[in-house]
Amino acid sequence: MIRKTLTVLAMLIAVPTAFLFASDSDSWFDMENCAFCKNFIKDPGLLKNMTWENYNISNGIVSLTTVSDDYKDSYKAAMVQMGEVEKQLQTGAKLQTCNMCREMGDIYIKGAKCDYVETKHGMVSIMTASDPVLVTRLQAWSKRNTEELAIWEQAEKEKAMSKSSTNTKN
Repeated sequence: MIRKTLTVLAMLIAVPTAFLFASDSDSWFDMENCAFCKNFIKDPGLLKNMTWENYNISNGIVSLTTVSDDYKDSYKAAMVQMGEVEKQLQTGAKLQTCNMCREMGDIYIKGAKCDYVETKHGMVSIMTASDPVLVTRLQAWSKRNTEELAIWEQAEKEKAMSKSSTNTKN
């Protein structure tokens, strides 16, 4: 189910309909407003119990997503909800996306391909292109994701420390 959902998602993102995607944010990630990403915060613990790693390969990137056992059901639910977003796209709905999703959508529109392999603990995504320009864009996307994830994780740690500090003072 997840594999099918993501495969269809990749195909729908690749539909050359720029009017479907809008972003009012300068942020790379927008977990609250992106039609795709917001599904990952419906269970508040899911993101804290997932990892997402991106690695360059000669013709693109490999992304590894792992999910702790206690959050597999939440992860699968998020993927199903993303399938619902796909259905909205099929009907021509205009959806807000984050810059990360919009950039990947544009890369697919230009011709990148993606294969998904469901694993016991998540997913492996292999995103490739024959055009060297697209390979460069995929790898830049991967690098930006890695950098932005580190920033986000640091901000989450600081929030937790601040919350802990506030609780001990009270």
